[in-house]
Amino acid sequence: MNNNDLRYFYVLATTLHFGRAAQLLHITQPPLTRTIKRLEEELGVLLFKRSQRKVVLTKAGEYLKKKGEALLSGFAEIEKEIKKIDNGKIGQLHITSVGSVVPVILRYVNKFLFKYPDVNIKLSQYTTSEQIELIKSGKADIAFVRCPLSSEGLELQKVFDESYVLIMPKSFNRKIEVAEDLQQLSNMPYISFPREFGRGLFDRIISLCQMGGFSPDVKHESYQLDTAVRMVEAGMGITIVPRSAMNGILAEVNVYELDFMPQRSVVSFYYSEKQDNPVMFNFVRDIANKNK
Repeated sequence: MNNNDLRYFYVLATTLHFGRAAQLLHITQPPLTRTIKRLEEELGVLLFKRSQRKVVLTKAGEYLKKKGEALLSGFAEIEKEIKKIDNGKIGQLHITSVGSVVPVILRYVNKFLFKYPDVNIKLSQYTTSEQIELIKSGKADIAFVRCPLSSEGLELQKVFDESYVLIMPKSFNRKIEVAEDLQQLSNMPYISFPREFGRGLFDRIISLCQMGGFSPDVKHESYQLDTAVRMVEAGMGITIVPRSAMNGILAEVNVYELDFMPQRSVVSFYYSEKQDNPVMFNFVRDIANKNK
């Protein structure tokens, strides 16, 4: 007995009329008659009592009708779920990110989940180079990075760019409005992050400093941008971070927008066309449409 046999049986059991059942099934009567006969032979029981005037269910037929309704409902639900999986409406999406981008990308993730509520999101933090390896190995689907590196075999899509901000202790209250004003920072200890943590971001910040006429005197390092901000708050020095790195951080510091400088922090994401994950492609299309 297969799903089609069960469906033919159930329609006939509901109508108790071969002609009407065949019409509802969009077939002629002979195929329906053959299917029912084959089903009865396979089960070794009579499912219907037939006469010239009417068709009635046997006890075995009544039982199969009761069970068949639940089975057909289950088949329909499975078919529905399979189509959702194929369309990327159900599944899992593994997103990786550098830490400073997480508050921003969560806005994209929330909008995506509003549209696809049955998708499960796994979110983890890694360095840019670690993320590239995860995408190449198929262990992650989407990798959000700042100032992306060239990586053969992967697709890269820009999300947005933003200016940098100078983070200073509360005691510093001078004007920082043009590039030349950055020369005031020359004798101040600078808090940086190791270059291997993000070479592109590191190099752009150093370029910004040099364009402003000073070379950062790196005294301290932090692997997390938010920790660097806390170190400024504690009076350990100054730092420069992308604007969105301050999202969600409540710190007693002075923040100077460096939008007059040409350097921008670019946020993009990597993905692989080789991945067989419909959810991922929906996510990629979703962001592409939002950025048009």
